[in-house]
Amino acid sequence: DIFSRNFVYFNQTKKLYPFAYTFLTSNFRRKIDFRYFAGLGLGIHLWRKKNHLLKTALSGVYEQSNFTVVN
Repeated sequence: DIFSRNFVYFNQTKKLYPFAYTFLTSNFRRKIDFRYFAGLGLGIHLWRKKNHLLKTALSGVYEQSNFTVVN
């Protein structure tokens, strides 16, 4: 089984920042041969204080899944 989540943030210290991500998965028990998600998004800091941070994000994603064929 494989499960990998990868995020890349660009200028995350700015109020508005872009990001990209991928998820890679395979799972024998669920019969997932290979699945991947890839997406781009935009994050925004809504509230930032010394020990507190509130942020939200909007993103779009593409997914492709290949399942194992069982006869």
